[in-house]
Amino acid sequence: MAGSGTQAKRSRRGSGAVTLHDVAKLAGVAPITASRALNTPGLVSPEVLRKVGDAVTRTGYVPNLLAGGLASTRSRLVAAVVPTISGPVFLETVQSLT
Repeated sequence: MAGSGTQAKRSRRGSGAVTLHDVAKLAGVAPITASRALNTPGLVSPEVLRKVGDAVTRTGYVPNLLAGGLASTRSRLVAAVVPTISGPVFLETVQSLT
């Protein structure tokens, strides 16, 4: 629709994974509210916290830390390049990082 001022929504290829939007929809809250319930539970009511918690349990939702790192400026990930983990020296180092 050129010139109409509206933009078509870009479609994404789905991974089949449960998203925060899915959790929010099931809980009957906005996605930002579901995000607050998971990240800063003190900012939402106990009822909302219960609804979001139930939705997480029912869906098996697991936050995507890579997506969260892209949305914020913190990835909370650590990268380590080691030649092998089969030897005791590097295995211990990798275990310490986890």
